[in-house]
Amino acid sequence: MIVRSRVAAQAGQLELNVMMPLIAYNLIHSIEILGNTLAALTERYIKGLTALPHRCLAYAEGSLALITALYLYIGYLNAGAAFKRVPGICPVSAGDCAGARAVEF
Repeated sequence: MIVRSRVAAQAGQLELNVMMPLIAYNLIHSIEILGNTLAALTERYIKGLTALPHRCLAYAEGSLALITALYLYIGYLNAGAAFKRVPGICPVSAGDCAGARAVEF
């Protein structure tokens, strides 16, 4: 399927819109495969999946992404300063911090 489209493109036939039906067929076929895959994924893995609210809240509150949302209210420089004060974070420009993960600025 993909090989046919590539051969048509290499031969320059796509420029003449001769291969448009082939491209449309391959696109529709790919969408059908994707749809079947999503149906199987939903049936086998997603149905019956439940979230634990307390875990979700803990992940959200512990995320450094909150600082990104705060910068609108406290300003970019203050948000950057707050980020640098988070324990366990080592800005790369600060040099070597033993036991902390490096973050690129």
